[in-house]
Amino acid sequence: MKSRLLLIALTTLCFALLPCYIKAQNYSLEFDGVDDLITVSTLGTSSDFTYEMWVYFPSGSGGFVTLLDFNNDHPWVGIASGSFALWDGGTLESGLLLQTDRWKHVAVTYSSSSINFYIDGELVETISKALSNSSTGMTIGYSIGDSYFAGRIDELRIWNTERSDSEIADNMFTSLAGTETGLVAYYNFDEGTGTTLTDQTTNSHDGTLSNFPGDPWATGAPVDMNVWDGASWSDGTPSASEDVAFEGDYDFSTAGLEVNSVFVHADAGLTINDNYLQANGDLQTNGSLTVSSGSSLLTSGDQLVLGNDISFERTTTHSDITGRYSAVGIPTTSGNRDELGDVVYEYDETILFNSLLDNASSGNDGLDRFLSVSSGESLEVGAGYFSAFTGDVTFSGRPNAGTIDVDITYTDHDVAGTSDEENYEGFNLIANPYPAPISLSSFIAENTSEIQGTIYLWDDGGSASVRRTDDDYILANNMGATGGSGRASDWDGNIRSFQGFFVQAKAAGAVTFTDAMKSSGANDEDAFYRIGKEAQLLRIGLHDSEVRSECLIGANEEATLGYDDLYDAFKPVSLGVFSVYSILDNKTMGIQAIPRDYDGSLRLGIQIDQAGMYSLSAEENSFNQAVILTDHATSKVTDISKGSYTFSSTSGRFDDRFEINFSSNVLATTTDDFQISQNGQAVIIESPSISNKPYKLLTIEGKLLQSGTLISDKHELEVHQKGILILQIGEKRAIKFLKQ
Repeated sequence: MKSRLLLIALTTLCFALLPCYIKAQNYSLEFDGVDDLITVSTLGTSSDFTYEMWVYFPSGSGGFVTLLDFNNDHPWVGIASGSFALWDGGTLESGLLLQTDRWKHVAVTYSSSSINFYIDGELVETISKALSNSSTGMTIGYSIGDSYFAGRIDELRIWNTERSDSEIADNMFTSLAGTETGLVAYYNFDEGTGTTLTDQTTNSHDGTLSNFPGDPWATGAPVDMNVWDGASWSDGTPSASEDVAFEGDYDFSTAGLEVNSVFVHADAGLTINDNYLQANGDLQTNGSLTVSSGSSLLTSGDQLVLGNDISFERTTTHSDITGRYSAVGIPTTSGNRDELGDVVYEYDETILFNSLLDNASSGNDGLDRFLSVSSGESLEVGAGYFSAFTGDVTFSGRPNAGTIDVDITYTDHDVAGTSDEENYEGFNLIANPYPAPISLSSFIAENTSEIQGTIYLWDDGGSASVRRTDDDYILANNMGATGGSGRASDWDGNIRSFQGFFVQAKAAGAVTFTDAMKSSGANDEDAFYRIGKEAQLLRIGLHDSEVRSECLIGANEEATLGYDDLYDAFKPVSLGVFSVYSILDNKTMGIQAIPRDYDGSLRLGIQIDQAGMYSLSAEENSFNQAVILTDHATSKVTDISKGSYTFSSTSGRFDDRFEINFSSNVLATTTDDFQISQNGQAVIIESPSISNKPYKLLTIEGKLLQSGTLISDKHELEVHQKGILILQIGEKRAIKFLKQ
């Protein structure tokens, strides 16, 4: 009986609670550290021996923890205060602490009073001592007076020879046949069921499982893997169901890689560059793994991520020498504020917004809600932060995976005499918590009852010199995207890793992120890429020679003329800021959806910061209808789908000056403010300047169909002729149109 300090309490690991994604027949056995053990009554020791196995040893275990015991310490093999060790009348240690929370290969050999310890195929210690090893009977995971083993064991091999360095290293990742010379007993732990551990040799040294509760069979060790040696795969390009091991770096730049389990060797430095690695099974990093900026790592919450920390890099929107802000979050299970820029803010919705519109003398439009984050503070998973002087960011640790809930607030400030305050209630700054992009539509679908269907992405155009405004946000929802410094048309529907963004809560609660939202698609440093134009979109731009603003109008079969969570987006419009927006239920909208083939009108509002000449134009248009802009101040009518409209304006806010009309019946418009539309057989001519003007209607061949005088600004002609027609009004240039 060994005399030493014992009975240090072990925390039981509930690995059984984790569903395991495993390759067929590659199991290991889970020991609970309480009373689990395996007895092999027929197996004894020999004069020369090698004992080797794969071990998953969790953190938190102390004292002497048994792996193998031969007839009460003749000899004993296990973990002594964290070090792989052997006992035979005294402790013989490998001299190297066994790294925890990962699979490690351990081996000990003996011959001619020489004991060698190996970890991951490397010789780490040699000790000279004669052993008295001649007893029969072996237990796995238990020895009298010592702590039970808590963790996993796989691929246990008992030899009656001293294995060489190369024999151990060359075979540690490969299953055995069971017929190898000198192999006394071989347990691959691939039974997957039952209470018998079968010896795979013909020696029949079967073991009996005792006290194992429930189903103790778990994920297997990294054996029989498709190995990348730095130049080629050992078994061809792997499939999504294969386990792989990396012995050297791999070039991801030409294609991403989806596999099952991943093992990175201790001497391997693996960098995911310009693409993705998707691990459907466990991921263990004994070497180094770096996810470079623009690349993705996809893991899931039902797998183990083991070994060394993984480094995640991101080049943010702006460099570390500019005060422009980037909205960011962390992709790891923990992070520190000091990894970000020199100036970092969080956002607190519970503080009064203090609208400048309501409080012209003292309002600051939410500036009070931005709270400084002090050096050394921890960052919260799923929270968003504004960071200036940021540049390249690196977080190291375990990647976030699984379901992540992020608390959000909704505060009814109920301030008397305010009309604008309620528009800003419920805004929360959150961030994509994963080291991979997520689909906006999936995120919104998961959280429809908790938040409005729009996210707000900061697109800083110049905060190094002046405080930016609400018009610098890109508004994105299932309809499309608009706003910012002109990059909204590049939105591709994915929220990148590290990306912070605002959502508007419907009530206090939590938003949920899930693995199902992840995408292996673009995670580029430039966060906005084009989306396929499945919807009809009209992007209206307001600009002069120096400044620009935009709003988006889209048609969707699911949209209504009322407010639609998934398609309409409120646009904050601070007092005095240059902006264009549509108006729905007296709210300023950055995105407004209408039903497909809508024949009707929308109000278009503008806010001008200084008097001058301005233009409204359709900068993107996929409507198959004419888009008619009416300026009620000048009575001018323009089809902006064919060109911009220029006008003069004083400074101020104008919510009733402009109207957008969508009509599939419009046949033609001109820059002279003429509009021709069709209603049944009738042709309708509209213009503020046609009253009492003579007209002629001809075929394309020049045949006169009608002539006369237009008697009002809206004149209706009964025309039965179909095809291309020519309308001549007074001395104006003839208008050609197609009548159906």
